[in-house]
Amino acid sequence: MAEASGFFQAVWDESLIDPTTGEATGYWDRNYIAQQFADYFALFIGNGVFGSPTNQCKVISGTGLTVVVTPGWAFINGLWYHNDANLVLSVPENTGSVTRQDSVRLRWSDSDRAIQAVYVSGSTTNTRTSSIYDLKLANVSVPVNAATISNSNITDTRTNESVCGLVKGLMEIETTADLFAQYQAQFNEWFDEVKDQLTGDLAIRLQLEFDELNDNVDTYYNNTQSAISGYESNISQQISGYNSNYQATLNQTRQAASTAESLVEDYVDNDYVIPLQTFTFTNRVCTILDEKIKASSLVDVYFTAASIPYAEDAVIVVDTSAGTITMTANKQPEGTIQGYIRVRVN
Repeated sequence: MAEASGFFQAVWDESLIDPTTGEATGYWDRNYIAQQFADYFALFIGNGVFGSPTNQCKVISGTGLTVVVTPGWAFINGLWYHNDANLVLSVPENTGSVTRQDSVRLRWSDSDRAIQAVYVSGSTTNTRTSSIYDLKLANVSVPVNAATISNSNITDTRTNESVCGLVKGLMEIETTADLFAQYQAQFNEWFDEVKDQLTGDLAIRLQLEFDELNDNVDTYYNNTQSAISGYESNISQQISGYNSNYQATLNQTRQAASTAESLVEDYVDNDYVIPLQTFTFTNRVCTILDEKIKASSLVDVYFTAASIPYAEDAVIVVDTSAGTITMTANKQPEGTIQGYIRVRVN
């Protein structure tokens, strides 16, 4: 079994033969190839599109029969891809008798020695072999004799781990956003346990639960503030002349507490529930107007028990913009879909 390691500084060795010229003129004693660098990076950077900001390498409608891949970064098999401007791809005309299903992909090609965005007509299945590896960015439905492609014809697949996914690193850093993601996961776990047990007005019951969560968060914050105060008092008693480095650390601690308080107020105190309603989908899209919604709002949709089979079959994705909640289905729902909406306004 052979051993290998790297990467180490190369040293000039007069006794080595130049492999290009074959002359005994000396050569470097360490020689690395691109594949070794790719294998190295693949150890801690997974395949996918970079997720922040969220619009990287997104496929949107262009002019006429074109689509556009927005700027962004991606990683495939240890090699990086970067598109620094909107990239326009042509869509072949559909002269057939049925709607054609196409796809837009980032394709790693060993023979071309490149990663490039490609438009594949008539197929939505990735190619993944030893020489070609695709990340599917979107599916595109092309109607018969269509003259333009609209955003409603495009299904974003970047977050689908089975066909694309977001880049993940070997080491994950815990941030304030991660903590609140855990809070969200805990809430969802609780709701899955009790949703079949609720009776009466679900919206009222949910609001009561939100109020209880608010109280628990307030208690947590007060305890944290008390612990910080105790920490400050103990340090002050032990150190009479703390230096500037300690002062800077103390200020960062206070700022972190203030930031946590602000996040709690934004995402918990501002919770509210939109009562039961019927969601109407037109061309797979349902739009709900609410002037309190912001682009950064967090939205959870809870479908009624009768609606869940239709919602799961349609594969519905929820997005927000200022004043609007947009639900986009992978296909037009076959039955009536009703539900409640929980909103957290930042």
